[in-house]
Amino acid sequence: MDAVTDRLADLKRLSVSELQKLAPGKSEEARDHLGKRISITTWCERLEHDAFRVMVSVHRLYPLGMCKLTDARGFTIDALGNRRDLEQGEVWELFA
Repeated sequence: MDAVTDRLADLKRLSVSELQKLAPGKSEEARDHLGKRISITTWCERLEHDAFRVMVSVHRLYPLGMCKLTDARGFTIDALGNRRDLEQGEVWELFA
């Protein structure tokens, strides 16, 4: 599995009340399967009607502070616990 898939699987196991406690954004540095430096960021955004958008993005880190977005996926969840995976276009639009 990859970093985004693993992180999303963990986040999808959380209840709405647990997601409410997450910070709006949290990043951590790690290594990918090739040993390259990456930054994994988890985003949790409160939407209207007690819904949340949860996303995970991975940036490949380069020297001099440069980075490149390599993957990003997410889902929305409403107050009743109904989840919907975000379409790829929705995800990329948020990074535009």
